[in-house]
Amino acid sequence: MIETFILYNAILLLSVLFAYYAEHSKTRRSRILARYSLFMVLFVPSVLRYDIGTDYASYVDSFNFSSEYKQTEIVFYALILFLRNLQLPAHSLFVCSAFITYFPLLFLQRKNYTWKILMYVLLCYLLSYSAIRNMISLSLVILAFDLFFRGKLSVLFHASSFVFLPFFFVNRMHCNRIILLLISSFLLCICYTDMFFVLLNNDLFLNSYYGGYMFSVYGVEPSYNTGYGAFSKILFAAIVFLSVLFSKTKDNAVIYFSLFYFISLVLMTKVSIFLRLADAAAITLVFALPLCLSVWREKKIIALKYLMVLFYVVLFEMFIYANNRGLKEGNVGVSPYQTIFCE
Repeated sequence: MIETFILYNAILLLSVLFAYYAEHSKTRRSRILARYSLFMVLFVPSVLRYDIGTDYASYVDSFNFSSEYKQTEIVFYALILFLRNLQLPAHSLFVCSAFITYFPLLFLQRKNYTWKILMYVLLCYLLSYSAIRNMISLSLVILAFDLFFRGKLSVLFHASSFVFLPFFFVNRMHCNRIILLLISSFLLCICYTDMFFVLLNNDLFLNSYYGGYMFSVYGVEPSYNTGYGAFSKILFAAIVFLSVLFSKTKDNAVIYFSLFYFISLVLMTKVSIFLRLADAAAITLVFALPLCLSVWREKKIIALKYLMVLFYVVLFEMFIYANNRGLKEGNVGVSPYQTIFCE
């Protein structure tokens, strides 16, 4: 188990190191080399893993029995058929998926690149070992938003990516801060009352992609992610939302995005299925944290920066420890790490 902690923490430290070098190096060649090195740090451990991630076996089955697995997203299904037609083994699916997941991160804007990669590794990297389709989509969403915020202008691998489409359209929709605070308070009250379940009891939601989960084991109140850790996540999400709300950003989508993340964390404590939504919405911090830093620096409360980073590092360590493949409930199965050479 100690080897697993060493490996994942080495990935975290090396990722931050190469991201910092890619952001601050003065020569273009060294910045490109740093980004390539960062990609290899993320890519190699992912492609060498064996039976790591709760969904590992189901992806192997979907590859070996693709003709019986057509209910998956069409682009991912097409990828499976492409690899099978090349007569490649099932593990090639994990190689291709890892490449598609981490490659978009190389094209993020240079500004605040270190913070973006730090938060991605802390929040999403280990999840990418299990929720493969979801994490492919989220990487593409991160790149899409990064390009969008730069005034430039990807995401058919998983249905969850469509949740983020409205944020592209509300980016220039300004809302009074006081009104937005009142709206967020109102939403919070709904989430903590039975009114929330009344609103969900409609055909629009029940016939949606996630509606079917409400009648499964995911439609019950969770027995995990409801303690001090969940409360701390919600508290920090509220701080991030308020900091971004009172920042000078012109990208209003980040404000709405932060509110969405805050509400999804609250919902996570009510119904298990919303844990997936909260995991997806966590990419908010990739864009919101740099804005928070500017606000905290101006208000001379920079200690919040170190406190927040420390908090998510602790969560990262706890995630490694808690998500053991030998356990069942609430488990992503990322430890202990083993390679294909141990097969």
